[in-house]
Amino acid sequence: MQEFFRAVSMLFQPFTMPLIGAYAMFQLGATRLEYLTVEFELATYYFLALLTMLVPILNFVILRKYGIVSDLNVSNQKERLPVFLFTLFYFGLCYYFMRSTFRVLDSIIPGEYYAFMFGSLIAIVFAFVVNFWWKISLHAMCVGGVLGGVFCSSLTLFGVNLNSAVQVNTILILITGITCSARLVMNKHTPAQVYAGLFSGFAILFFSVKYHIFL
Repeated sequence: MQEFFRAVSMLFQPFTMPLIGAYAMFQLGATRLEYLTVEFELATYYFLALLTMLVPILNFVILRKYGIVSDLNVSNQKERLPVFLFTLFYFGLCYYFMRSTFRVLDSIIPGEYYAFMFGSLIAIVFAFVVNFWWKISLHAMCVGGVLGGVFCSSLTLFGVNLNSAVQVNTILILITGITCSARLVMNKHTPAQVYAGLFSGFAILFFSVKYHIFL
């Protein structure tokens, strides 16, 4: 059972959830998203895969190699700081490239899409600040954030396919529950740290999307 929960933690982690979240957004079947080309969707996956997953993971491996980070779970609170910094940098870079590249499509791209990405940046900054005093669960914050952003988008995007929205949100709820359970069963966090990450991530992304908070 421990191996199962370890696999869950590796699969649904801060480096992978942005890509999973973007995929979930495109599966809602919203009318305005249908006008976007396949190339746009693939470009989104490319930017996210490169700048929020592959490059950060490479940086993490380098930090691990030189002993700056002692374990894969970054259990040491102080060791999280450099991980936060390069994650924030690359995610910010990804957002900048996406906004710059696709600004000509602003009349087509729903505000929820950019608010989802910018809300993720806000969540990273929030977790970075909290980390100075407390070890909040990043796994819980990420899965909670994706759930909050996608759930709000399901309510606000025009022409959302109801069946698709129900299926996507149901799967995300299951992922959220399993991931949070994994962090508790593996004793990586206290219940308070997991719940704080879950609810803060959900709230930040939900309200970012609801009020179209982005630059």
